[in-house]
Amino acid sequence: MKTIDKLPGNLPKGEKRIEKTFQDCMKEERKLIRTRTFVKTSKKFYRTYVNSAKKALNTAKILLDNEAYEWSIVPAYSAIYQSANAIIVKELGKECRDHFCLLITLLKLKKIGFDELKNIESLRSRLDLLKEEELAFANKIRLVRSTVIYRPSEKFDEKKIAEYVFKKAQNFVNKVIEVLE
Repeated sequence: MKTIDKLPGNLPKGEKRIEKTFQDCMKEERKLIRTRTFVKTSKKFYRTYVNSAKKALNTAKILLDNEAYEWSIVPAYSAIYQSANAIIVKELGKECRDHFCLLITLLKLKKIGFDELKNIESLRSRLDLLKEEELAFANKIRLVRSTVIYRPSEKFDEKKIAEYVFKKAQNFVNKVIEVLE
């Protein structure tokens, strides 16, 4: 969709930039109100994140059906965020509380890997289901979500954008579920 595609992306390109940005996340240079970026959790809780993503998609659909187009974007993005966190929880035993760092961690898993993971090649292969364009889209929707929450606007065709975002979020969550199987 042209409106969303015009948004600037800020995900790093190339392995060195991904690694550096990830290291910044690990140093917690992106602190949010004194919240740790990564919090240890049991790997078995990944299903809770998947269920949360599914519920968020259902909520987005209800909002779409009730013509609350602008607000349907928020739970659609939340579905992306929760499903992406499911991968991090299952594979690393950590929850990522920084939305940007979550996407960076997925990029690192996908492109570089983690030495401590024994099954990294299998995981990287499964992560091929999630294209870099989809991660870039998730990042853009993160920004759109912020705009919806903090700066409402009437200059966009909200219905088209909301339907497009919902479809992409649904696709993202379904791919994450495949990755996790």
